[in-house]
Amino acid sequence: MAKILKGIESIRKYIDPDNPISKDKVVEFIKMGMPARKIGEVWYAHTDNVDDFFKSITRVDMRKAPPEVFYNGE
Repeated sequence: MAKILKGIESIRKYIDPDNPISKDKVVEFIKMGMPARKIGEVWYAHTDNVDDFFKSITRVDMRKAPPEVFYNGE
């Protein structure tokens, strides 16, 4: 697999190949700090950086999470 993801579609499919997330969700992740760069009209990301982003945002102490996190129906 290529390490460089070119375009929102590639990024969406990389994050969840079986059920690609929405374009809006990709933009939300970028706003949260997922490393990606828009050059012209095309978004680019590196798979290692996307993986590192998800490792970092899921590396939390859930004992400190508010109770509603656990009871939202999921």
